[in-house]
Amino acid sequence: MIRRVFFAALLLLPALQQAEPLVRIGLDQNATAVTIRSTEAFRIQGQSARTVRFSTILTLGEAANGAVVAKRDVRYRMAVELDGNRYLVVPMDTHIRIQPPSAPRTARLQVDDRSYRGVVEVFGNARNTFTVVNELPLEEYLLGVVPNELSPATFGELEALKAQAVAARTYILKNMGQSSAEGYDICDTDQCQVYFGVDTEDPLATRAINETRGVVATYDGRPINALYSSTCGGRTESVENIFEEKLPYLVSVLCEYKHPEPRKFSTSRVISNFQSAVLTVAGVSNYSDARRFLGVGGAGEPPS
Repeated sequence: MIRRVFFAALLLLPALQQAEPLVRIGLDQNATAVTIRSTEAFRIQGQSARTVRFSTILTLGEAANGAVVAKRDVRYRMAVELDGNRYLVVPMDTHIRIQPPSAPRTARLQVDDRSYRGVVEVFGNARNTFTVVNELPLEEYLLGVVPNELSPATFGELEALKAQAVAARTYILKNMGQSSAEGYDICDTDQCQVYFGVDTEDPLATRAINETRGVVATYDGRPINALYSSTCGGRTESVENIFEEKLPYLVSVLCEYKHPEPRKFSTSRVISNFQSAVLTVAGVSNYSDARRFLGVGGAGEPPS
């Protein structure tokens, strides 16, 4: 069965090489404010800026001070502050697309405290908050996924990272458009695939992605639903017992991790506070330590 799945993967290679899909990732679906910046100037609605901040405002038209107005006359509007000295005000349903700076090629768009390749799009939603989307080619998207789903620092094996790259590529192709009603394809959390953008890219993971470019796992000529997790608990479950869909390639199997050099472990210590013990072992005592441990750029407490 496994051979049938992976040998069929070659069938999709020509199609992927001819037209690489664009992926739209939902970075935030309920933002009350969004800040986008870059080291180089970028264009937004015909204006040039290095920093823009999105917020919502209420407009009342020509109503005089102290006047009572009907609810229907109150409108939410999108206010975009440009470099701290100008405002662009547009309807909430406006889709504002920000292209990355044209030069230098290494310049990226930073959304709050993370940097991304590709285009960033911001638009208002039915909740009168902002939806933030990052749009970029599929293979570039994987650069920000693979090292966060399988850490090269912990599991620095090229072949393992290649397998992860194939799984992640297959997953997005199978689940593309699952959040189209919200204006994007897929989320950026572990509910979909963890995607943290440029700052977490890794050379070994990038090599694994490049060396498997276009390779996906298929069954009967279509991408499989490549579900995976960090921990199996000793045995996986058959898919029909979880998602009520029986698939011949997702059946219960043993899943036992064996360290190449197993060592016995014992301790006589009594840990009264498990949370503090874990943080101590991880070397985390403040927000900056937590960012370092999680591979997130920046310093200090992140915005709420």
